[in-house]
Amino acid sequence: MLGIPLDIEARIHFAGGACRWTRSRAYPFWDELGRMPRWHGTTENTHDRHEADKAQRASEELTWQILSGSPDCIKLLTLDAKLEFFSARGPYAMEGEDFEKQLRGTDWLSFWQPEDRLRVRQAIIATL
Repeated sequence: MLGIPLDIEARIHFAGGACRWTRSRAYPFWDELGRMPRWHGTTENTHDRHEADKAQRASEELTWQILSGSPDCIKLLTLDAKLEFFSARGPYAMEGEDFEKQLRGTDWLSFWQPEDRLRVRQAIIATL
């Protein structure tokens, strides 16, 4: 044993076929002579967190598939009104500009006439 702290996540398989995620952490205990006679550690059940993360990833993937596959021009803005996402129809509405290179992060208000920007900003704020 080298006395290196351990921090690992793994699945434990039970005899009945079930398996659960766990996280184990252990730290060496050194005595006054510099020897390592024992370890201190814990194992925690992280299965629910893993399942929640898996469900969230699946939900996000489904959302992006729906948004990306829509024939409509869908725009997503960050909280400070910057373009974050355009559906496939979006670049056509913007005269064929490349979203990743030219439009991502652009202030949405910059696409509006100056006299309309206050009204647009108020509409954005109203959605928050």
